[in-house]
Amino acid sequence: IRLTVSNITLAYQQLINIALGFNGYVYNSKGYEGGATIELRIPSSRFEEAMLTIQQIGKVESISISTQDVTEQIIDLESRLNASKALESRLLQLLNRAVTVEEVLKIEDQLTRVRADIERMDAQLKGLVGRVKYASITVELTIRYRVYRIDISCETPNVQEEFNNLVMKIGVIGRI
Repeated sequence: IRLTVSNITLAYQQLINIALGFNGYVYNSKGYEGGATIELRIPSSRFEEAMLTIQQIGKVESISISTQDVTEQIIDLESRLNASKALESRLLQLLNRAVTVEEVLKIEDQLTRVRADIERMDAQLKGLVGRVKYASITVELTIRYRVYRIDISCETPNVQEEFNNLVMKIGVIGRI
């Protein structure tokens, strides 16, 4: 959501309160001259309600909504994770029956790789489940400018042009 607001600090605080009010949190934020970008994580079940509330903070310039279905990824990851856990179990059984040091070392080497895969897949699965539980809402805040137009006329073109340039520069500096 892109919003124009009259006070960035106040709008930022309102966004924090909205996130907390919906049992969410601020995931990321970045401030810059004349604006800020805030990424909120809101429980997916309250996404629409949160979007409507956020729109009340300022003038909506644009809204873009996209979704990503991760169901197949979760199913695939769970399947690979279960297969790796079964392999780990078989390797542990083999380890218990190993007779030589060489056999023990080979099996432990394989166990180390399988356990690393299990940990990696478990972390990926938790990340995907987290993406399902929470919706990300990125809000870009920009300051609302007041524009004043001054028309003057001058017989000397250079003076007129320099004055117009000065008015433009003052407007940017003073956020007129």
